[in-house]
Amino acid sequence: MVILGLNTWSICSYGRNISQLAYQLRNGFSPADLAFSQEFEYSADDPYGIRAECEKYIPVPPTPTYIPEQLTQTKCSASDGSHITSVIFQYEHKKQCIALAYEYFKDDETFRNTTTNVTADDPNHIFTERIKGHDVVMKWEDDSFEAIFVDGKTMCHVWTLHIPQEEAYKVLRSCFEENAKK
Repeated sequence: MVILGLNTWSICSYGRNISQLAYQLRNGFSPADLAFSQEFEYSADDPYGIRAECEKYIPVPPTPTYIPEQLTQTKCSASDGSHITSVIFQYEHKKQCIALAYEYFKDDETFRNTTTNVTADDPNHIFTERIKGHDVVMKWEDDSFEAIFVDGKTMCHVWTLHIPQEEAYKVLRSCFEENAKK
């Protein structure tokens, strides 16, 4: 019931199927997977190598400069479709999980049709906050948090499970620090 409700919410709010994204996060992409580097490039400005890895496939979106230290990267994948190139990172520790998904829209029509649906329509669980010039739509529910924002033609998703709210919000805010995007 919760999954059905969340999926209905994501389709209505974002025009995106959260069940499909969750499947991709768990199992990786099937069509047109891109070769993902096993060796990430780390730097003071990019402590997790996310920005450097994204740069290989899409225009660099805002990436976090903070991920709780107990979490380790467990999955990463990239997929190149006809309209969208996606790059996903996942970090886990026991039941805790953070997933970062970046979807770059190659054509303006697909981008317009998807991003026009990014609105907050449930004041009980969904709200919008403007962070450093980005309208971020957020959903807090039970032990999960999801944030979606657009940067250029890239839709950015931050999803957490069993992460304290303060920590989840800290991960999101770190995407907008000065060194998060250069």
